[in-house]
Amino acid sequence: MVGLRTSLANRRRFVALAGLDANRFANRIPLISLFASGENGFLFDGFADTGRLFDTAAAVSGSNVDGDGDAVAFAFDNSAWSGNSLAQVSAAAAQMLTDPGFDNAGSWTLTQATVSSSVLTVNSPTGSYAAAVQNIAGLTVGAFYELTAVVDSVTRGSPTLGFSGGSAAVVGATVGTAKGYLAATATTHGWELKRNQSVDTLFVASSGTMKRIVGNHFTQATAANRPVWKTGAKPYLQFDGSNDCLLTPGWKPGQAATVAVAFRHNAAAAGYAFGAGTATGNKRLRLGIDATGRPELSYNDQFVKGSASNFAGVDVVLIATYDATGYALYLDGVQVATAALAPNMDGTGGQTCLGSTDGGGSSFLSGNVYAALALNRRATPAEIANINATLRNRIP
Repeated sequence: MVGLRTSLANRRRFVALAGLDANRFANRIPLISLFASGENGFLFDGFADTGRLFDTAAAVSGSNVDGDGDAVAFAFDNSAWSGNSLAQVSAAAAQMLTDPGFDNAGSWTLTQATVSSSVLTVNSPTGSYAAAVQNIAGLTVGAFYELTAVVDSVTRGSPTLGFSGGSAAVVGATVGTAKGYLAATATTHGWELKRNQSVDTLFVASSGTMKRIVGNHFTQATAANRPVWKTGAKPYLQFDGSNDCLLTPGWKPGQAATVAVAFRHNAAAAGYAFGAGTATGNKRLRLGIDATGRPELSYNDQFVKGSASNFAGVDVVLIATYDATGYALYLDGVQVATAALAPNMDGTGGQTCLGSTDGGGSSFLSGNVYAALALNRRATPAEIANINATLRNRIP
């Protein structure tokens, strides 16, 4: 009883441990624990950590969101980071280049370029193609890789760092360390540092890196389609209902999954906070609000309603979990629908989306996303209670 008198925090702890406040107690279990056995998925436990939010699609170093209304083009998933920062994850990741210090010309494909004694020189007097390329095999399609280059001097023109062949976005480089995060679209890509434009170019670099940054990160290449970051005690993402969405190529629902999102949809039209799978073959997995304001799970070819009430303009937590035995839908922690219907989802479909259907194609969310997660297994009832409590606590 002494502890109860000392602080409100202790009184709340006592109530929770007494079993009188299950949601508050569940919230004490970090959601990252859901991924402790290597589960594939993603986790956005709120959007307060601006170190994981960038305003350029390749997450160029130094472009974190930092003000109310900043567009979000890249959001790092930290489900596989064990609570570490991006810098810590990068430092621990394996170097994939075989000659990161530019000491062995034989490790590189050189066009109007030389490598010797820790110096790469790229020289294109006429502006024709000039580059150093090293092909890296064994990549995972949909996975993200950190590319860096230390550029020591630029005499003419400018360099560009990226994957060769135009298969991914590139990162403009100036003097200093250029850095970008690119998703693999093939199992082999070339790390490429080249002249940027067809102009007279001369620059020198001294090192480079390529590392896999684990996780299913979300990005948006089109500036007009980016949600914005809203500040406050509990920051969140705001979507315009027209074309805003964030996409990840790396996670797609299979034969078992759990997806959850805390959100608000304001429009008098259907809007999805989460979209995955594909309508082709009836492999839908979506969470949102239908045109009448009712919370909805799209599952296979079913459109499961979570309530008869109108939730347009209301903050809500929707959770869907399923495996071969069927699905269950939870609205604000309460199971509202279940059926013994096996999933059609098989790990195929468009890119998984926050703010729209799979691939970002239709029924855009007009409102806010406060937190979201997915993992590739069915969650237990206790885990569902914990997910709901945590996501509910991220709503301002």
